[in-house]
Amino acid sequence: MTLIANYVPLQLPSGGPNFFEFGDDVRYEIHVDNDGDGRPDITYRFEFSTEITNPNSFLYNTGPIEALDSENWNRRQFYRLTRIAGGEGASTGQPVPLAGAGLGDRGVDLGLPASGQGARGTRRRRHQRRPVHPGVQVG
Repeated sequence: MTLIANYVPLQLPSGGPNFFEFGDDVRYEIHVDNDGDGRPDITYRFEFSTEITNPNSFLYNTGPIEALDSENWNRRQFYRLTRIAGGEGASTGQPVPLAGAGLGDRGVDLGLPASGQGARGTRRRRHQRRPVHPGVQVG
């Protein structure tokens, strides 16, 4: 099953130097109703936290981001996922790092195809988002 939610739509690489972030004080939830009664049978709850590595800079990144632990990534975000079913929740435990904004050549390069090249070598428009974290599709 794939669930898709778009909380930060239409963000382009040219929209920097700062980009929309998930709120540290917001609870993002996806409710799944498996039996059609209009009440959630399963809830996926995402809670986010932000870590600022250089408090003297307001910038999202201060150079190319080449890994999830890059020192150039100034505003890192992490999430904790909780699956709630039958009134009981199970969490991911430790916070999981979020992949950065899909900036292409403007900042994030985590070993993806070269700029302008899709996964199969097809041309892509420069502003398209692309997967930036193993196993997570962004788009």
